Amino acid sequence: MGFNDWNAFGCNVSASLIEQTALAMHNNGMQAAGYNYVNIDDCWMNGRNVSGSAAKLAAGRVNGHLIADPTFFPPSAPGLNDGIKIVADYVHSLGMKLGIYEDTGTATCQGLAGTYQGPNGATYDTVDAQDFASWGVDYLKDDWCNVPLGDVPGATRDDKAAYLYTQMSQALKATGRPIVFESATLGDTGLKTYTWAPAISNLWRTTSDISASFSSMLRNFTTNSALAAYAGPGHWNDPDMLEIGTGSSTTLAGAVAPGDTNVKVNSVSGAVVGGVLRIGTAAAGDVEGGVITSVGTAAGSTTLLAAAAAGDNNVKVGSVGAFAAGQQITIDTGANAQTATITSVGTAGTSTTLAAATAAGATTIPVASVANLAVGDTLAVDNGANAETVTITAVGTAGATGTGVTVSPALTLAHANRAAVNDASQPGTGVSFAPPLTAAHPAGTTAAGAGTGITISAPLAKSHPIGESAGKSGLTLAESQTEFGLWAMEAAPLIAGTDIVNIAPQNLAVYNNAGVVAIDQDPLGAQATVVTGSSTNPDWTLTKPLANGDTAVALFNAGSTPWTNVSASLASLGLDPTRAYAATDQWSHDTTTVAGAITLDSIPAHGTVLLRLAPGPRVDASASALGRDSAHARLTAPAGDLIVAYVAADSPDRAHGQTTKVTGGGLDWRLAGRANGVHGDAEVWTAKAASDLNNAVINVTGNVRGYNESVTVTAYRASGIGAVTTASSSKGAPTASLKTTAANSWVFASGDDWLASVDRTVGAGQTLVHQATDSVGDTYWVQSTTGPTSASGTRVTINDTAPRKDPYNLVLVEILW
Repeated sequence: MGFNDWNAFGCNVSASLIEQTALAMHNNGMQAAGYNYVNIDDCWMNGRNVSGSAAKLAAGRVNGHLIADPTFFPPSAPGLNDGIKIVADYVHSLGMKLGIYEDTGTATCQGLAGTYQGPNGATYDTVDAQDFASWGVDYLKDDWCNVPLGDVPGATRDDKAAYLYTQMSQALKATGRPIVFESATLGDTGLKTYTWAPAISNLWRTTSDISASFSSMLRNFTTNSALAAYAGPGHWNDPDMLEIGTGSSTTLAGAVAPGDTNVKVNSVSGAVVGGVLRIGTAAAGDVEGGVITSVGTAAGSTTLLAAAAAGDNNVKVGSVGAFAAGQQITIDTGANAQTATITSVGTAGTSTTLAAATAAGATTIPVASVANLAVGDTLAVDNGANAETVTITAVGTAGATGTGVTVSPALTLAHANRAAVNDASQPGTGVSFAPPLTAAHPAGTTAAGAGTGITISAPLAKSHPIGESAGKSGLTLAESQTEFGLWAMEAAPLIAGTDIVNIAPQNLAVYNNAGVVAIDQDPLGAQATVVTGSSTNPDWTLTKPLANGDTAVALFNAGSTPWTNVSASLASLGLDPTRAYAATDQWSHDTTTVAGAITLDSIPAHGTVLLRLAPGPRVDASASALGRDSAHARLTAPAGDLIVAYVAADSPDRAHGQTTKVTGGGLDWRLAGRANGVHGDAEVWTAKAASDLNNAVINVTGNVRGYNESVTVTAYRASGIGAVTTASSSKGAPTASLKTTAANSWVFASGDDWLASVDRTVGAGQTLVHQATDSVGDTYWVQSTTGPTSASGTRVTINDTAPRKDPYNLVLVEILW
């Protein structure tokens, strides 16, 4: 887990950037969440020290040391080469680790010094590894560019790659310093890196470079998902960096005030609805963000296609993209500038520029575009004192080498390349405004507008000046959560490829989600198994076992429309279908009970539901019986199960306090709780199955004077019971309330709906375990309540209003497991 500078900064890496990033991670919770590595990518070096004999230089066999670029990684004194060590020492002082980059080829991907020396596979690996260790490097990303495969020993491409990476692996081990080693073969389709890299690397690239787009993320995930068999503790498939927060940047085109939800920017390129807009900088202390709800137009400027006079309230312009009704238009600059409020925006005029310089006397002029130009139109060529007008007689092709536009009469003046060419016959309807102009402005004068900007979902809290930095995430927030969740399911390295120093709070919250990080970093180290989903099936289901017995499940919609009626059976996920599970959503943190199947109404396009399923007490069997004065239920259950009997006695005139007896199955039955109702009693009996029960008869008997006696027996795979509450009522809805004795226990309810044959419904997060109706129409049931409980002392209350005609009994039992 950590950071790599490449995707956000490219070659603009420096000691200052790495140190600022490390400090930001130290302070913003990322280090505490587990992000320990701060990694330098390409462009840090300035070549090699090539001192040596002329013969060695000519043969290219100088054991030259890599030199850190002193401009960007300054040494402690002129002539020294300790710039990387200085950065490593700083990173280590924060309790973090430093990573560095090299390449197995003759040059890095950016053309700097690689590790390959030649001939016949000779490398600088030993020298480089020793230098890295002496500098305090903790991680090496070894890239795969500019490799002279013809000079490398080996029969196949994989043999050659394994040969080179093995040399670096051995060189790193020989230093005695623990250095994480990545065989970064860039997803080379000619290689099966995953077959040989586990023996020599801690991680290896399985994909091509990722970018900040959903399609790129999906491609890398899909490729990596097929390689689960090769990953495990200490050796990982790497689908490349995380792109959460990475995207494009711009600046504010207008000041922003607290409470604003619309931001004027100089570029909307790369902004996506649902993505995060970051505003402000860490240096200014005003970083904040918002989720984009609409993307309008950027600020910009154009020129007047025709002169405007004092009193005019409409100008003809070459572009209307930066203008919107209600916004400001600024005409001209400096002392001549005038600002007005736009009342309506029409159409732009037809305009272009010269594609090359033209001389006086020319009758054909090269233009950058011929769109909308027509024979007979009047062209205004150039502005100011150099302006002249001509008429189009023929329209050819655009560009400096095109046939251009033929005009009459011939030009009388010379005109420079890119001089304005406006079609005076097609001026458009322009932009109207108020108040009118107070001064004249010639054709070619600048007209600027702020555009409609970007709208976000919640008001901003801070002020931001015009010109301040803003960042646009390439992924929507939902897609960012998807990427993070899928990388966690695949036990992939979590390497942030964004500007951590100036990260928006919404994106930081994704990186610091403790539940998702725990799934990724689970010590079992298993990569998720794909249950459903492929490049042709967008409905992905993945399951991942966790070390404590829990299971992570991801339901990912890779499609462009909602995935509706989502269902994944527990059996299909390799889970016990007879057991209830507590399913905790890793983003909403809501917990619900799952039995039989995970079901969801829908998952939005590009969205993922990430669940952690904790097994509850398994229900192995349940049975019911009714009789006069006695009842006899048959039960089959395995040894070790906790057997719970819920007994209901309908006796309107029985002497309360008289205990019913439960016997049978060779079990040692104990009374756990009872309640006396007005017209009936409810009791709970428990026993532990010392051996298998095979159709064992469980008896309930008691002197209830000819009235009904019923029993519902349930076998749980559980350790015991905690609290017990019983309740009874006459033709009403009893309420039972229980306070748990332990955390993570499950509370089950049981009841009988006398003389009321009903299909029982349960509330949200509850599961119906058993329902049976006897010959006289009485219904017996067992259900789980919402669980598991979060802590000891949790209050669980059931108030049931099922229709009934006679006494009704209710039992709550806390099941420990």
